[in-house]
Amino acid sequence: MPPTIVIIHGGFYQSFDQLAVGLRRAGVRVVAVRDVNQPIVRLRGRLLFDDNVIVPAYTADALRPTLERLGDSIVDVISPEMELDAVIAAGEDVLRPDLLEHLRWRQRWAAKWEAGRVLREQGIRTPEELPLPVGDDADFSPCIVKARIGLGGIGVRVARTPEEANAAAAELSASGKVYAERLMPGTPLCYCAAWGPEGITHEAAYARADTDGDSLGPAPAVRTLGDERLLEVGRAAIAALGGRGVANIEMMDDGELAVIDVNVRPWHSIVALDQAGVDFTDGYLRSLGLAGTGDAASQRSRPDVLVPVFPQSALAPGRRGGPIAALARDGWSQRRTLGPSLIGTDVLWTLRHLQQTRSAGATAD
Repeated sequence: MPPTIVIIHGGFYQSFDQLAVGLRRAGVRVVAVRDVNQPIVRLRGRLLFDDNVIVPAYTADALRPTLERLGDSIVDVISPEMELDAVIAAGEDVLRPDLLEHLRWRQRWAAKWEAGRVLREQGIRTPEELPLPVGDDADFSPCIVKARIGLGGIGVRVARTPEEANAAAAELSASGKVYAERLMPGTPLCYCAAWGPEGITHEAAYARADTDGDSLGPAPAVRTLGDERLLEVGRAAIAALGGRGVANIEMMDDGELAVIDVNVRPWHSIVALDQAGVDFTDGYLRSLGLAGTGDAASQRSRPDVLVPVFPQSALAPGRRGGPIAALARDGWSQRRTLGPSLIGTDVLWTLRHLQQTRSAGATAD
């Protein structure tokens, strides 16, 4: 059996699905495990993956049969942070010991407060941590309340008053530890990399290129940067993480850079950055010790390249011709990387989203 990567997610994690396209081209078997059984998700699973497994929930008991069936052929399991506990429990005595160790390493850095603590110990600037609950203090500063584990803006709340901070803490505490960090002004920036035992092989630096810079979720487009400060801090953060793999390091620039989040998994623009000269599919494969997809073993993004992230890019305000025309242009421009099956199902998903949005607006009117 060829090397196998299991991708666990509930529906449409664009970065995971886009990465799967390149992995299959490289000869890797990619198996999807989902807890969503909608028709469009089943269609996407049949078109984009070698196997598409539907489970009732992401529990160890539900995941274990698939891991047992694939056995030692599994070289990695990609999942949202929230599912790592179940993946590791399911993989005990099933997955290779080195893979289990890697998943536990990823689990450690999924805990945001732990990542911040370690980075501070290594001399890397992070936002000031604030105590919870917050009292009626005249010196209160706006803050971000975070759950122990979250992604893509999930498990994160911005609080501008003590009441908002305490309400957010109460809401998020169901998922476990909650903490707060001072809300930093400035420009949000990102550094991302792929690395293995030989060090960093692929890296990119970028800023959001949309009109909603305060959004906590993924940006519909990014613009690459050549900022050496950003590269230096990003490399230091990767060195502090250790291990191997791919990561996206989010920072805030208020005149000095501070790391505000760490994600050791594929991120929303991981495939889109191919447009700026970085093949992160190649970098990810090399981090696993597999043959890469390109000749160059070391790649850095070209600066000042506008990178639309399909299909979210089509939904950005102000796109010429509206979202449907933008969808067609962006899909066509990335057809070589994404392939017709992914673009086709993304178009269906986006059109459905637009229809639902318009229907909701009409109902509200």
